[in-house]
This record gives sequence, structure tokens and C-alpha cells, in this order.
Amino acid sequence: MSAFFVPLPCKKTKYKNGRRMVSEITIGQTLIVFFGIFFGFGTGFLRFQLMQRSKNYREILLCTTVFIMTWHFVVYFLIVSKLILHFPYLYNKGIPMYYLIAPSLYFYVKYSLYPTSQLPKLAYLHLLPALFGLIDTIPYLFASADEQQHLLKIVVNNMSEGFSHSLGFIDQKWHYQLRYLLAFIYFGAQCHLIFQFENDTLEQKKHVRRIYFLTLIYGIHLIFQGSIVVNVLLNKIHSSFILSDAERLTNVGLAFIIFGAGLFFQTLLLFSKIKGTRSCMGRTESSCAKQE
Repeated sequence: MSAFFVPLPCKKTKYKNGRRMVSEITIGQTLIVFFGIFFGFGTGFLRFQLMQRSKNYREILLCTTVFIMTWHFVVYFLIVSKLILHFPYLYNKGIPMYYLIAPSLYFYVKYSLYPTSQLPKLAYLHLLPALFGLIDTIPYLFASADEQQHLLKIVVNNMSEGFSHSLGFIDQKWHYQLRYLLAFIYFGAQCHLIFQFENDTLEQKKHVRRIYFLTLIYGIHLIFQGSIVVNVLLNKIHSSFILSDAERLTNVGLAFIIFGAGLFFQTLLLFSKIKGTRSCMGRTESSCAKQE
């Protein structure tokens, strides 16, 4: 793991139109990556602990979302830093998982606002895109080690090849297009659930504010990531430079830190609330009120 956090040396820094390409990872970018991974996996771990303490099993949906998004960030860093050449078995494995981010977050919000809602009879249909992605990873999975290394050497030097390589049943750009199209559809449905919810009590209002905050930071992250994909697909000539631009790694890292840190500190507040509730057990309401 130490390789993640040490600046990587290079012989020459590349430029395109006056902009530095990621031929080296600076100390600042190393710190951004470190904090992004820390807040991502840290939030997932805390949410899992929160689920165990509160017996709120819908938290597993949010854990799934956070862990997959963190994995996506890690793989992106491995590619731009060329460390993926040392871990070829990690490449392409996240495709089916990435399809689960949007539906997992949608159902988390749904069952947070409407805990008595029943699981739809056709709920398994939400897994079909992930199954489609899983099937498309088979050619790379069964490719020889030489074929995998050959592909990765091409991808790390021309990242646009990640959108169009041949070790898959379909052109890889369709995964990006379908995934973000579905993500925005789920996000719209998620916003509809929030605006439709009636928050009459003070506790409900506090709960909805937490869902508002989660939806806001996820929406910012989704728009930012979606804009990168659209920019790459529409600008095929400079797509590789768009993805490997040094500022792009910094911006992606900062966007992920905003998402991860927001959820991290929100989770810490929820922990303190559970602790405060337990400390009031067996005491009078007046003494608890004075403590608060």
C-alpha cells in the first residue's frame, strides 16, 4: 500500500496545449488520493458499524455505494499512475459493481424515508445492468497474462483506449453511456421521493435534512463525473489528454473528498447521537433534557 502514497518519479513531464499530463504524481496529489481513500473506506466502515449498533440494515445499501465509489476512485488512480501494470487482475473488475451505485443509493433513500415500503416484486430487474456488465468482463478475465499486460500498456499510455478496447463483447463506451444515463434516472427518482416526503415532526425534518445533504453531495459528484465522460466521448481527438491531465486527477480527487468527507462527518454525528440516546436510558426525561 505504501506505493499509493509515495510520489512516483519520471524522466520527463509531458505537456499538451500548455497543460501538464500525469507523468508523475506530486506530493499534493498523493495527499488528495490518500484522504480520498481514507474518507471513502472510512465512511463505509463506520456505516457498517452504525448498521450493527442501530440494527438499521438498510445502511448496507449505503455501505455498498460508498465502497464501490471508493474502489472506482482507486482504480482510476492506479491507471493514471500506471501502477495498474503491477495489478492487472484489478482492471475491468469493477464494471458490474459500478452499475449498482445508483440503485443502491436510490433504495437507501427510499427505505430511509418510507421504512414500511415493500420490496418491489420485480426488484431483481435492477440487477440486470450489473449482470450485463459482469458478462462483458469475461473476455478480459480469460485473456492470457500477456494479452492483459499488452492492453494495460496501451491504456496507461492512451487512456481513451479504456473506452474502446477489444477485450469485451461490446464497445466499452456503451458501459459509460448506459451507466450514467441510468444514474441520472435513479437520481431524478431519488429527488422525487425527497420532495414528495411529508416531514411533519422535528425528528422527520432532521432526518430529511440528512437525506438532502447526502443527495446534494452525490448529485455534485455525479454531475462532475458525468461531465468528464461526456467531454471524453464528444472530444475523441483529445480524450486521452482529458483523462490524463494532471488537473483532472486533482479535481476528481477533490470531488471525491467532498463526497467522502461529508458522509464521514455526518456518520460521526450519528454515532454521537446513538451514544447520547444510550446514556439517557434508565434516567428521567428532565435529567436528559438538562444534559442536552
